[in-house]
Amino acid sequence: MARGLLIEIGTEEIPATYLKEAAEGFKNSMLSLFRERNLSHGEVKLYFTPRRIALGVEELEEREPDREEEVKGPPEKIAYKDGEPTQALLGFCKSQGVSPEEVYVKETEKGRFVFVKKKIKGEPAGEIIRKNLPSILRSIPFPKRMRWETSGFEFARPIRWLVVIFGEEVIPVEVAGVKAGNKSRGHRFLGKEVEVTPENYEKMLEQERVIPDFEKRKKIILEEMKRLAEEEGGRVREDEELLNEVACMVEYPKVIKGRFDGEFLSLPSDVVITAMKAHQRYFAVERNGELLPVFLAVIDTEPSEEIVKGNERVLKARLEDARFYWEEDLRIPLKERIKELSGVVWQEGLGTLEDRVKRLEKISLRLHDILGMGKREVIEEGVMLCKVDLVSSMIRDGKEFTSLEGLIGAEYAKNQGYPPDVARIIYEHYLPRFSGDKLPESPESVVVAIAERLELIAGAFVVDAVPTGSKDPLGIRRAANTLYDILFGKEIHLSLEEIFKFTLSLFGKEELLPSVLSFMQQRLERYLEERGIRYDVVDAVVSVYYDDPVEAKKKVDALREMMGTPDFTELIIGQKRVANILKGVGERGEVKPELFKEEMERVLYERARECEPELLNAVKAHDYKRALEILLSLKPHIDKFFDDVLVMCEDEGLRENRLNLLHYVRSLFLKVGDLSKVVE
Repeated sequence: MARGLLIEIGTEEIPATYLKEAAEGFKNSMLSLFRERNLSHGEVKLYFTPRRIALGVEELEEREPDREEEVKGPPEKIAYKDGEPTQALLGFCKSQGVSPEEVYVKETEKGRFVFVKKKIKGEPAGEIIRKNLPSILRSIPFPKRMRWETSGFEFARPIRWLVVIFGEEVIPVEVAGVKAGNKSRGHRFLGKEVEVTPENYEKMLEQERVIPDFEKRKKIILEEMKRLAEEEGGRVREDEELLNEVACMVEYPKVIKGRFDGEFLSLPSDVVITAMKAHQRYFAVERNGELLPVFLAVIDTEPSEEIVKGNERVLKARLEDARFYWEEDLRIPLKERIKELSGVVWQEGLGTLEDRVKRLEKISLRLHDILGMGKREVIEEGVMLCKVDLVSSMIRDGKEFTSLEGLIGAEYAKNQGYPPDVARIIYEHYLPRFSGDKLPESPESVVVAIAERLELIAGAFVVDAVPTGSKDPLGIRRAANTLYDILFGKEIHLSLEEIFKFTLSLFGKEELLPSVLSFMQQRLERYLEERGIRYDVVDAVVSVYYDDPVEAKKKVDALREMMGTPDFTELIIGQKRVANILKGVGERGEVKPELFKEEMERVLYERARECEPELLNAVKAHDYKRALEILLSLKPHIDKFFDDVLVMCEDEGLRENRLNLLHYVRSLFLKVGDLSKVVE
């Protein structure tokens, strides 16, 4: 028989940024427990608010199934003496509750051992939950934990109540000094304590002004914001990240509409929006892409005029701060701020921001020469200004505005009359900020954006701040990923070896080049695999060639297109055979046709020589599909060669020449990739 299960952990307010991941972690741990113990169940519903994480499970089996378990005993030679059970065997039988007649001997890798099969009665589901719930709660992923009572139990916030009900029964479990019961708590100020069951949990809490369903809270917020924005003839400015955050901050969402002085709209719109969002979590309202002097706030209580006025006063103070920073910063020309960069340390061991800008300028101009992208004079001016907003009042002193780095610098540049392309560099060289973000648009911005990432990655190796495990002090994994986003998104062919050699020379650390290139190779492999490309196909190409990532990606795409065809599968098998024969044989010499003894040696060699010019032309034209078709034409000759020719013959001269022939043929295939790494 199956019953409903309800588990609720009631707490002090858990930070919004912790909540969703923690709740998902709790759900996954419980489902793993059910799978491990073969407890079948129906629909699972996850609930979470700032003051609770809860799980509802329909039709959970009352007991795990009975199972048979094989238990290993002592070795046969110890279990029996002269065919009779020894004390060792009798002791084993007693511990397992069986007679000596029930055991049997089985061969294992370590010899012959005694075994017995035991029937184990399934444990009640309630008992399984009672035993495992405390450890599951300890394992919930929180960025930070705290202790608040004598047992030393750690959680994100103190646990104040616990509900664990299976059917109509309370499971007698205790966590952090709190005993489970059947009473939950409503809204802190608008509700009261209430008895709940697995079936009525959501309904009873809603009566006590708690909406436990996260998605339902989001829907309520969105619908109410839409209604209030439409009253102003506008629409809510979309911000999914902010919506998710505020939905995790409230239990009983209500939306209020407030106003601010329209004179603040003379500030850049991103400054106004940031002032609303960063501290107060307000939503902006716009009409035809223009901001309105209106904001929407999500609160966790019934609205009142007093609450609206209070929020308006708070926002006014934030906007006045922003206007002060804006006006103060505009009094100082950006070029005068350049000298201030010399007083700001970029990273210990990497000099000041001024030092960094000088390196960025040199890398950007080298990229301009290599790629032929953008106007040199625009790049020079844009690079010199690209970090000056870091010493502005808005970014340096206005903590809530630090997210505007780059964007506010571009606004200052436009306001002070700099050309649009120069202003764009200041903002766009930070793009993409994360993998999948929008790319820089102007060619000059693209050049400086690439330089930004090259300098950051090289600098991390210079000061030994390379990623280890989950730690990435300077964020160079993200820098590598976004560099690949730019190169692939703009189809830019760039030699990693050439440009990193130059970049490292600016630090006087050219000897770090192999380590940097190895890191970039690993990141390229991971980058492509994360985008759904099979690991073996990626490895086949990137293990051989990655210097120009765009070129490597074209080879990968060609391999993917050819995958699955019968002839290509056979070709892979042949290449594995070649790779196995050549494994560990070291450097090879030239093929000597005069040493050929078998007809297929000559045929394979001549056909390979005939294919080589056409293959090289296809590679030069970046037509890797055609290159693979040319290589595929060698398949029957390779197959026949292996049928007719003994490579590892006794004659050393013949053997070496045949190995050289295979090495030559393999070198042609490596123009595209190492097909031996592809899994058939």
